[in-house]
Amino acid sequence: MPDSTTLHYQKLAGRGSISGNQGLYLANDHLLITDGYYKQRYRRLYLKDIQALIWCPSSGYVPVAVMLCITVGALFLGSLTSLHDPILPWFYFCINIPFMLMLASHLYQAGSVEFGLQTSVQTIKLDCVASLRKARKVEQQITKAVEAIQGSLTDRDLVEYHNHTQSIPQPGKRPSTSQTYPS
Repeated sequence: MPDSTTLHYQKLAGRGSISGNQGLYLANDHLLITDGYYKQRYRRLYLKDIQALIWCPSSGYVPVAVMLCITVGALFLGSLTSLHDPILPWFYFCINIPFMLMLASHLYQAGSVEFGLQTSVQTIKLDCVASLRKARKVEQQITKAVEAIQGSLTDRDLVEYHNHTQSIPQPGKRPSTSQTYPS
């Protein structure tokens, strides 16, 4: 019989690298972020506190794609120029296979991004979400969970918020001559 206090987590993202290992897990009411290999650090973000999901394209995708294309092309030309030899073209082709697989994987990921979550207190960068494809998937899952807790934000809510903030005088800003304040 399962314990009623046991939490069930859904893994959204996770990856290991030389600098560390990070994972992102979704529970019913919070996200759990794990960091570290030997000594792990856990951070819990409640879904009711999440204000924004932030992701922007990073500059690492294009240079890597260009370098892989140049490498694959050079090895392919090397195999074409050595067609007179019975073994050398196969040698170039075998060396080219890992580079072709890396290029295909890189193009499948559809770009590299930096992804993060923002609350009213902090902004957390998630290194475990680095590709555009993964960012879209994680964004969709987190948005669905946050909207289940907070409710969805409509255009009307945004307009009301915008009108409310425009009517509040900003500190350090002089009112225009058409604005009058009660004395």
